[in-house]
Amino acid sequence: MDENIHQSGTRYEVLVIEDDQSLAELIIQELTENNLHAKHFNTGRDALSYLENHLPDAIVLDIMLDEGLDGWSIMKILKRNEVLSHILIIISTALDEKEKGLSLEAHDYFIKPYQTGSLSLAILQTLLKVGKAGQILIPEDSANE
Repeated sequence: MDENIHQSGTRYEVLVIEDDQSLAELIIQELTENNLHAKHFNTGRDALSYLENHLPDAIVLDIMLDEGLDGWSIMKILKRNEVLSHILIIISTALDEKEKGLSLEAHDYFIKPYQTGSLSLAILQTLLKVGKAGQILIPEDSANE
């Protein structure tokens, strides 16, 4: 059984868009330890490609990405898309531009470095506040009973 499943049988899926591999690993470790299922992408282009067929509950987004498509651009693309515009976005960046982030409809804004655990707490609290129940997982073998 997947260790990221809540006792209720649901889990939240969080996409992490971060080009700093060591920081991404720390974020994923924190999210996993708090029963969140994390999927990491180094580039915004790869993440946007993934989002064409997947709908996560939240996105942790770095603003300064190395590949030309920065976090601001990714947010604008997401907000213009009717399906993706409802995904919870938490910014995790070294840039102190919280007002800009919130004006672009980020749900929270963390300036690096921030306290371990605060990111997961903010994601969980915000998902509960907006009424997200998580994704219900049905084990394949019990679906036919």
